[in-house]
Amino acid sequence: MFKKTILACLLLSLAYSINGCANAYAKLTSSDKQNLDDIINILEQGKWVFEDRSCSNSFLSLEFDKKKLEITVQSKLEDSEDVNEYIYDILSVDRGRIYTSIRNEERLDNNGTPAKWHLILKNRQTFYWRRNDWGMNSGTKDMILCQ
Repeated sequence: MFKKTILACLLLSLAYSINGCANAYAKLTSSDKQNLDDIINILEQGKWVFEDRSCSNSFLSLEFDKKKLEITVQSKLEDSEDVNEYIYDILSVDRGRIYTSIRNEERLDNNGTPAKWHLILKNRQTFYWRRNDWGMNSGTKDMILCQ
């Protein structure tokens, strides 16, 4: 049900606006809403950084728009003063996991289509990313919550 709802929203957003469905969140099952709310409560608690980086000069922050099922991600790398912003469309959600696509993604997966990304929570202070074409046991370095 959830995937069909999201697909319908994505098709409608392409046809009518770039802002997505007016309230795709309202169409989710209660279980999907609870899973997404649990993840949002963890990820919006602060800034995140790759486990081998310093919070003082790099970060990643996530802001959710539940109505549009979008995540705005801001990131700053150690070697840059620029803060980059990306919009992720939420394609599906499960307990501790969000499946997304980055708008205007230029990286291609093994099939030659724009890569999709899984955001996977390990616990309340750790998550990592895995691309759709990577193996089940692979992913980025862990992202940890800055203290």
